[in-house]
Amino acid sequence: MRLRLWLWALGWLAVVLLAFRGRWELVVSELSKGAPDNYFNAAVLTLCLLWVYLRRRDLVSRMRSSRVTLPQAVLGLAMVGAALFLPQTARFTVLGLLLCGLGLFIALFGRAAAIPGMALAVLAVTLLIPWAISRYIRGPFALAPVLALVPLLSALGIPALHEGMVVGVVGPSGDWVYAGINVGCAGHTALGIMAGLFLLMMLDAPLSPRRAVPMLLLALAGAWLQNLLRLVILFSAGHLWGEAALWSFHSYLSYILLPAWYALFAFIELRVSPRGSVLGRASGVARPNLGQGAVEGGLA
Repeated sequence: MRLRLWLWALGWLAVVLLAFRGRWELVVSELSKGAPDNYFNAAVLTLCLLWVYLRRRDLVSRMRSSRVTLPQAVLGLAMVGAALFLPQTARFTVLGLLLCGLGLFIALFGRAAAIPGMALAVLAVTLLIPWAISRYIRGPFALAPVLALVPLLSALGIPALHEGMVVGVVGPSGDWVYAGINVGCAGHTALGIMAGLFLLMMLDAPLSPRRAVPMLLLALAGAWLQNLLRLVILFSAGHLWGEAALWSFHSYLSYILLPAWYALFAFIELRVSPRGSVLGRASGVARPNLGQGAVEGGLA
């Protein structure tokens, strides 16, 4: 097993240095923006790696007993080849690097790759949902919160209007404060984050399909609504204290609302999950049977 592990590490390193050497600047450039999306995606990746680490005994046992078949080896190498042709963006570069590692792992360890493969699937869902929304339903998705936002602000007594994706409210001095809503502002990343975290929780402590479907819908609905709440707070700040306050709230509010919603959702999930979790046992927490901005660069 040790020899195969060395071959995997060296093979992956060779692919990273040779095939992906021109793409690293894409990832570095994206990370340098310091956007909340990047931090949340990094958090999901960290949790996926933690889940694999906590399953290390099972993983090592499978690696030692694995016998690679020819179809498995072909599949693994085909995954490596496919990863090289993914679009050259930061998002797909990260997925491509991990897919190469998984493909080589399959080619050398066969079915033992199921554990890291499930973790990669969680990350792929997290990254690809926002990509798919942005690519295929960008306009309608961005417009939906605008149509809900203006009536909500009006109900709160805040004069508001919108023209297309641009929303305006009356500021403290009587002037209008405007900001554009793009697809990022509409919360497409929050949907990907919650979908990925839900799948990770399902790996950690599975639910029956009868419970899993409503819980997934709750996770996604809550992610969309917390983003709508974020927009309401942002424009309320603009109404009360002006444009500078709106953008100041914009810089920090995402770091509060989305984690708060996930914490609440995780508590609900713990209440309905009939089984203890790997993450819960590792942390020493007992889980008995509980019954178990502008239109571009806008307010993303």
